Amino acid sequence: MRTEDLRYLQLLDRLRHGQCNYDDYELLQTRVVGQPSIESLHDSPWNK
Repeated sequence: MRTEDLRYLQLLDRLRHGQCNYDDYELLQTRVVGQPSIESLHDSPWNK
């Protein structure tokens, strides 16, 4: 599976080289599952 999200690809490249910045941190924070009611990422809507 390849990502088409340019911003995320750039983050991964910086991560690979140990050069992440605060903007990268902010982006990753938007991808954190913060709902305690979610018991599994195998259930809808996360399994799509």
